[in-house]
Amino acid sequence: MTQFKSADNILWTTPNREAVVGIKVKNLRDLFVSTYDTEDPDSPAPNKHGYQRNPDEKRFKQIGDYFADNPYLVPPILVSVRLDADSDIRTAADLLSSNNMKELAKRYGRHIASVIDGQHRIGGMLHAAKSDKDFAEFLVPVTLFFGLSFEAEAEVFNTINSSQRKLPKALIEVTRGDISEREELTHAQVVRKIAFGIARDKDSVWFDQINMTGGRAPTQKVTYEGLRRSVANMFPANLLSRLRQAGLDPLNDAAKPFWGKISEIFPDAWHGTNRTVTDPDTHETREEPVQYRLKELVGVASLSRLGQDIVSSSVEAYQEYGIDFNKAMSKKMSRLAHVDWEKAETNPWMASQAGFAGQAKLYGDLHRLVYEGVDPNGNQVQ
Repeated sequence: MTQFKSADNILWTTPNREAVVGIKVKNLRDLFVSTYDTEDPDSPAPNKHGYQRNPDEKRFKQIGDYFADNPYLVPPILVSVRLDADSDIRTAADLLSSNNMKELAKRYGRHIASVIDGQHRIGGMLHAAKSDKDFAEFLVPVTLFFGLSFEAEAEVFNTINSSQRKLPKALIEVTRGDISEREELTHAQVVRKIAFGIARDKDSVWFDQINMTGGRAPTQKVTYEGLRRSVANMFPANLLSRLRQAGLDPLNDAAKPFWGKISEIFPDAWHGTNRTVTDPDTHETREEPVQYRLKELVGVASLSRLGQDIVSSSVEAYQEYGIDFNKAMSKKMSRLAHVDWEKAETNPWMASQAGFAGQAKLYGDLHRLVYEGVDPNGNQVQ
């Protein structure tokens, strides 16, 4: 296997801005990957999270086996070297091209070389290198970008991944909200911030229950993207303007209290319950969780759409008649206690489709209940 000296192992495609080097497979572990669950000191996000989804380690073996058998077909890894000064750029490039990762980390910190594209290739190759010592010494092409802002680095990642293998919309929106568009005052950014507060504030009933990256999470049935879209329906621009004029905060005076009341009205559906089931053959009993749709996307989307009507009515009561906003909202929501959220074929409340496709019917049923006092069977309720 051919080895190179530093001078032979670097190609500047754009002086002090872009270069290509060869890094040994075994040294790829020293590159940093900025994931949502990783603390990234350069991130402007509130809790310093990164912008990539967590790697799917189940893919490592297949990827590693392929590249170990085809070492000359490894696509370049893309890396952002977080340096601006020309002298530092030249020094870092030389250290990377000579595979002196220890000195690089000593001088600039372990987060200095951040992988923009290729974390699964790296994981796969490192997996293969555990059993193939020759492959561990193989030089992998790495394209280095210098002088990118953190926002630009994240946007390169979003652009690359959303245009090839589909990147979860939830993670794209989290990155835009926390990083690349965080300073903007657009309606879209206000909606993201409200959704962030619902999902991440500890005084929210949704705290730590929203899937923020769009990856597989069976216990978190609603993604941040689903929540964000629902919030956009609950708070159109004109309603946000009315709340501001009334001196009300959309997150703390409307969104959080709204969902807090929902959790109080439906404690079983919100927290989950079990029922005892008897096996007809063995007559043995077991506990099974009752399936509810309240905290699935169709429930969240439909209630959020209804929330726009309830918040609007409550703002009017507050501004026109001086009625306490919170009390007005509670009164409007009281009839919701008649809703049954159990996922059952015989339950007329849950006859709609799942996801956003089912929100039109469920929203219609909820709206008639709240504003007309009529249930899905046409019965009048109090």
